[in-house]
Amino acid sequence: MDDLTRIKGIGAATAKKLGTAGLGTFAALAAVTDLSTLKDISSGDEQSRAWIGEAAKLQAAAETTATSPSPTGVTPPAAEPPRKETTITATAPVTETVDASVTPDGEVRSAELRAETVRPVDPAVTAALRERRARRDYAGSLPATSRVLPDGEEVELGSANEDGQERRFTASVRIMRSKKLYEPGAPVPLTYREFVVKRDGRSIVETDWADGLEIA
Repeated sequence: MDDLTRIKGIGAATAKKLGTAGLGTFAALAAVTDLSTLKDISSGDEQSRAWIGEAAKLQAAAETTATSPSPTGVTPPAAEPPRKETTITATAPVTETVDASVTPDGEVRSAELRAETVRPVDPAVTAALRERRARRDYAGSLPATSRVLPDGEEVELGSANEDGQERRFTASVRIMRSKKLYEPGAPVPLTYREFVVKRDGRSIVETDWADGLEIA
């Protein structure tokens, strides 16, 4: 089917009638020799002749365009829509970490996926770091069998001691723990070792382990 509405005097309804009559193309309409074929569609013989003449011109123009070579003599290929391709090549092991932001009320507001390149582990550096952390947590040999609290009370360290327990403390700065980012004022669950580190670094408001809120 051609767009017969390009011919003067033919609208969408008339084009539909011509199509039903088997005259839905420029070539078919241009080939009409018996004007009576169009008597029920056009307004008269004069309009029928005008339609046939314009259809012949449009058909000739379409045939010329279809057979005309390109300027270089090569028919250009059909244009393809733009396509985006993304190639990702991993050059080193990568680990993904989810950082969550926690409000002072304990509500998780946002989370961010962070991809980091895994650096090769140097056993010597790891051992030195572990030793430095141990010295920061305790000024003495590990493990301890009992603990003396600030009020002088001595507590035996067993399976249910503070080292295995957690209490909630108030963050005074942003604290990252267990892939969560705690904003200042948020309650942060800490073990005793973590409490000592955060207290010494002034990252929490409380200065005494007993001031923390017990977690059932």
